[in-house]
Amino acid sequence: MQQAMALCRTRGMSTDVKEDFVVKTFREHQAKVEGMMNALRNMDVPWGSANESKVKKFVKDMDAARKKVGVPTMFSQMDAYLRATMDYAGGNVRSFLIEADNRREELGIVDKVGGHRDLMAALDKVEKTIGRPLVKSDKEGMKLFREETRALKKKHKLDVPGLEEKAKVESAKVMLDDIKSKMEEELEIIKRRDELENVDFDLANLKLGKSN
Repeated sequence: MQQAMALCRTRGMSTDVKEDFVVKTFREHQAKVEGMMNALRNMDVPWGSANESKVKKFVKDMDAARKKVGVPTMFSQMDAYLRATMDYAGGNVRSFLIEADNRREELGIVDKVGGHRDLMAALDKVEKTIGRPLVKSDKEGMKLFREETRALKKKHKLDVPGLEEKAKVESAKVMLDDIKSKMEEELEIIKRRDELENVDFDLANLKLGKSN
């Protein structure tokens, strides 16, 4: 809602038009949220990351649900976020790389090959060569930096097909393990509160939908 209001202000809309725009944006957002929740109720959600095939199916089902209700994929949202981050950083490449790495950690994507470390080393090398901080508008510096990143892609074999799908699965595993841990904590609280210590709850049989 706040984002919609901010957009209205930047466009110089009248009060009535602002209200109509905000209401429309809010309703569209709510419809997408409800659509995703309805889709989740009909999904086979794997509580945890132990079953690789179930996690992959969950990722596939989530992608299909997002597409159906018009919600951008995680990577589309991340791409938009990083573009905005670069603009916010004033085009400063170092600030951008640091924020991008923070975002990667938040999404649970593991940097198994040390990509961030190598990117920062490449940036250090370029900035030492040009004698100034690298910014997006610096054509000479960005040309050198792109050459360094191409070499890193080749070194770490990052151009292979399916890399994005692997990242989606890794992110989903982190999310599902986190959900499982929190649900187990909640179940323990319920068991102690209702004196059900001898009752075992199997998360594998838990469904998000309403019981019949």
